[in-house]
Amino acid sequence: MATYTADTVSLLAYLVDALPHGADQVFAEAEAGETVIEAPSTALAEVLYSVSRDKDVRGITLTGTPEDARQALVENGRSRSPPSTSRSWQRTRNCWASSASTTG
Repeated sequence: MATYTADTVSLLAYLVDALPHGADQVFAEAEAGETVIEAPSTALAEVLYSVSRDKDVRGITLTGTPEDARQALVENGRSRSPPSTSRSWQRTRNCWASSASTTG
């Protein structure tokens, strides 16, 4: 199974359905379970931060919560953190949850 690495820009474009054709095909293959898209924990953290700030991506304002974005990317989109960064992703999630509970 082919494995690709996604950066913050591609993940944000995926969330607003604004990927170029070639990238959109790769993400569609990942959604179908035919390929894997990995994302560094820093890219995932940047996406969550962008969602929390209602960032504008290609003319579309991100709405929803960071948890909505995480589910769209990791559970629905079948992206994953590379094994070496899984602990880092967990720390990022824990940190995000901590800061969200203290600022919300």
